[in-house]
Amino acid sequence: MNKQGLFKVFFVGFLMFAGILLLKNESLAFSGALETTPLLFNQGEAQNVTVTGEFWAEADETPCANGVEQPNGAIAIAQKMNRDIADLRYDLRKYEITGYNQDGSPIVDNSSFTVITGTDLFSGSDYRNIDDGKSIFCTDDPYQGIGAFLQRTFRFRNWQDGSDGFQISTSNLGEGRYEIVFSGRETTNPPSPEGGISTGADTYFANAGGSSSSTFTITAPQAGTVCVISKDQNGNPFNTSWWTTTAPANGGFSSGPAPSACYTNKPTGAYSIDATNFSNYTKSISPGSANLSNGNTITFNIIYTPAPTATISANPNPIDYNTASTVTWSSTNTTSCTINGASYPTSGSDTTGPLVNNATYTLTCQGLDGSAVNASVLVTVRAPTVSISTNPTSVAYGGSSTISWTSTNAGSCTKSGDWSGSTTPNVSGSQSTGALNQVKTYTYTLTCSGNGSDTQSAQVTVTAPPPTTSNITITEPDYCVSGSAVTVGWSYSDLAGSPQSAYQVQITDTGNFNNPVLDTGKIISGSSAYFTGQGVLEFNTTYKARVRTWSGYDAISGWANSYTTCNGPGCGGGGSGSWKTPSYAYPQVDFSWTANGVQNNPSPPLNKLVQFTDTTVFNGNSNGREWSWTFGDGGSSTTQNPSHTYVTEGSYYVTLTATDNADQTCIKTKGPLIIQKPIPKWREIAPK
Repeated sequence: MNKQGLFKVFFVGFLMFAGILLLKNESLAFSGALETTPLLFNQGEAQNVTVTGEFWAEADETPCANGVEQPNGAIAIAQKMNRDIADLRYDLRKYEITGYNQDGSPIVDNSSFTVITGTDLFSGSDYRNIDDGKSIFCTDDPYQGIGAFLQRTFRFRNWQDGSDGFQISTSNLGEGRYEIVFSGRETTNPPSPEGGISTGADTYFANAGGSSSSTFTITAPQAGTVCVISKDQNGNPFNTSWWTTTAPANGGFSSGPAPSACYTNKPTGAYSIDATNFSNYTKSISPGSANLSNGNTITFNIIYTPAPTATISANPNPIDYNTASTVTWSSTNTTSCTINGASYPTSGSDTTGPLVNNATYTLTCQGLDGSAVNASVLVTVRAPTVSISTNPTSVAYGGSSTISWTSTNAGSCTKSGDWSGSTTPNVSGSQSTGALNQVKTYTYTLTCSGNGSDTQSAQVTVTAPPPTTSNITITEPDYCVSGSAVTVGWSYSDLAGSPQSAYQVQITDTGNFNNPVLDTGKIISGSSAYFTGQGVLEFNTTYKARVRTWSGYDAISGWANSYTTCNGPGCGGGGSGSWKTPSYAYPQVDFSWTANGVQNNPSPPLNKLVQFTDTTVFNGNSNGREWSWTFGDGGSSTTQNPSHTYVTEGSYYVTLTATDNADQTCIKTKGPLIIQKPIPKWREIAPK
């Protein structure tokens, strides 16, 4: 069933039944009454009612025969009785309300409701006066005691929708005290789904020996008046509908369009006003909450004060270093203002004066409602910038460059790095580097300061000067002991003082060096001379040589290809700056001697002939060859294979000078020859 109302009231009573257990026809007869607790209703209320109670059944036939207990007689009777009760259905059918209005006229309300049965919720059982299956007593008078009885606890439930209880409405009743009477009936079968009644007894309480009743009272509702008055800060009416109430049940309301309104017939209880949803205003509510009593009036006063506003700006913003901006501000609903603590009008403008750093201007204004509002603007001073360059960025050793620079929003600049001098540079300008006499990259750094700082650098690279290769010398070998070869020498110098790190020598037999007969390539060495070695140059050929060198910075000199000095028989033979190798190899002079039958005898005997033999190797035509001997003792010879006798003891060196038909002469000296008297020969003589 529909459950409405503000609270539930429970009827607690006792459903008392007394009857006779007829064992022969197995049927039960009942009578009894339902008692309820008093109820209290406000006028017009409807209450949901739940009915509960207890069910009793008794058997007045004792389990005795001729005063003797029958075996298990009490238990058998109780079990039979319990089985019959399990099939019992008891239905509430209607209620009657009888009372009197205030004018004394009676009120009778006979209302029926959907069948409510009390058997589906039977729970628990108790065989009273039965102990271990034995009856209490047996007497000759079968009616002197109760053989057994049974108790069940239940509540009534609507069998159609499963809900508990039913609803009582007092909407048509006035104030007064009333009596409510419940009537029901009994049945041994549950009602049909259509609400009809099946076979079985149909006895109402009233007809079965009594009725169940309870009394209740209806009182008039309690109410009063609630007023809300809205004003601005000056006491003038303030039209707003942005407030709501917190109120008792059925008492809530929201504001209307008028600044003031009263609301009558509001239920008594606690009320309060909420105006927080109305923005941009400060709300003062008095009182914050109040209790409405019956017949009285409570008044809420709301004062709306507009909230203060403030704005502030600066123009221009940002600004250049050491320039000014104009600060402009305005406010509403304020009484006074300050900017950074100093008093100013509530609206206006003013200059900042020259600024070299960022500055914040905070506007604080006092509102009509006593609150303060703040607004700020940050005036930004542009940071300095620096631009610096060099021209040219690369110079030769000993050269110079020009440094140029500019800056913005700077108050001063400082230099560092390879700047010369101690003068502080202007924020813009130019300056010569002066002569740069180091092979390196010079760095010029400029830092300019203002609202912050900026640092930039420019560079000049000094290239290494080329070294100088000069004083080429050509030195021919001693052709008497060497083949065709040459030693090329040179002088090295460098402006930067860097030592020689490498050289290259080329020799050509033509007028140019497009295809040199010798090219050393770059040889890593600090040497100032190069020997070609044997087998590189040919005889009877005119050659030229050139040389270049590298410094320690890997700078390369130009070619030096005209010799300053030439040492040897071929110098100038091929023209300026060249030399010519011999027509063919010089005589390779050599000789031997034989003395006293021994070749190359180191000690030829005195006054004995020594034979000398020429072993010189000649090249070219054999005509015109010449030999010149000196024997160390003043003797000489011009024959090819002379002989000579040493007549004076001593040590002697022999020299042979051989000349070929190209007038190429070589000398060979050997010795010493140790000349001494002959060693005596011993001869043994037998004694006579």
